[in-house]
Amino acid sequence: MARTAKAPPNHGDAFPTTQSTYLGRILAAGRLGRLEAGRHVMSVYKEPLRVYLRGSSFRDLGDADELVEGFFADRLERDRFLMDWVRSGRRFRFWVIRAFKNYLREQARAAQRWKEMPQRARDAAERHPVVGPEAKFHREAALALVREGIRLAHDDCRTAGQEEHWHVFLRHHLDGQDYQTIAAALGVTSVRTGVMTRTATTKFKARLRELLAWSGASPKDLNDEIRALTQTLRP
Repeated sequence: MARTAKAPPNHGDAFPTTQSTYLGRILAAGRLGRLEAGRHVMSVYKEPLRVYLRGSSFRDLGDADELVEGFFADRLERDRFLMDWVRSGRRFRFWVIRAFKNYLREQARAAQRWKEMPQRARDAAERHPVVGPEAKFHREAALALVREGIRLAHDDCRTAGQEEHWHVFLRHHLDGQDYQTIAAALGVTSVRTGVMTRTATTKFKARLRELLAWSGASPKDLNDEIRALTQTLRP
């Protein structure tokens, strides 16, 4: 009996559990999706990584902007970089800070600056629970993810012809106005403003969960992650 040849690997199989994640979904769209994924990562994580670098033992390696941009240029050009995250099953913000530290160590060794750091700083960086700068990174990442979620949810409302729903959402949640005040300004009932706010809020929460999701994450995992991010935003 002739042996049946094995089918070539289907790279689409890398995405069976990631369609609920923002990065997983857009990466599945091919080259254009990969470009959009890179834009998203740079938009959300540029400032958090700069904040981390300035407070870490790597801060003397060079200009923070140049190092962060160099990290993006080096890693995002690699076809496997984001796919490795998809397969890792890890939360993206923890995965990306680890990748950034590895990049900084590479740069330090290449420039022979690693040997010039005080031994205590090198030891701390190798152990890598540098609590101060990492805490700042996670706070900045939380803020950036919320901003990205707001941008995407606003786009969703606009596409659905619900621009007014979005403005009601902003007036209630950001400006602190109650439903009665908003209703009086718009000439509608307070019940209607409540419905409009909940509609926009549902879109925002869905986008935030999509941004935070990772391969294999359960609903409980995502709820825990949202609570953790909320904690980082508290003074």
